[in-house]
Amino acid sequence: MDKHPFGRGGGARNDIVLVGGLICVLDQEQSIKVLVVCSSIVCAVCSCGIQQGFEIGTKISDGDRLLGTGKYSQAQENFSEALTLIDRELDHKELSGDDAAVLKAHVLTKLGTLYTNEKNYPQAQSKFKEALKLYERIADPSATVLKSMKECLTSYAELARVLNQQDMAKELDDRAGKVKF
Repeated sequence: MDKHPFGRGGGARNDIVLVGGLICVLDQEQSIKVLVVCSSIVCAVCSCGIQQGFEIGTKISDGDRLLGTGKYSQAQENFSEALTLIDRELDHKELSGDDAAVLKAHVLTKLGTLYTNEKNYPQAQSKFKEALKLYERIADPSATVLKSMKECLTSYAELARVLNQQDMAKELDDRAGKVKF
């Protein structure tokens, strides 16, 4: 029986391994699918290489951590780098359209939150709108993706209230209320 690079026996089942803080699934063909972990939740399964998945996951995770500690410029830098890496993997056909959409939407939601915290409301609104467009085009969203979409809708609704756009806030809250996972 062939062994995969992590020293565990292969077989007909999927093997799950932890590599550098990333959860990886080795499928029946022993190809690696990286589960990118964002804010302690798995937000996407990427069929990209381990190194690329690790880079994307690290940038998103570091951005989340920095956002949570108020280090906005450093968080923005990490999120921007994550978006660049995601686009590169999409261009090289290493990510499917839905995987890229999930990752980008998550990062854009975080950027919307970052810009809201910085009171850069036009940028925040732009990022939330862009994230929602991506979430809405995902063909078969998982519960985790729906949870992230609901977070985006809720954060965008909060921004609308800050901007005294009560009708928009109500519409976004209503949409968020309809998201079931």
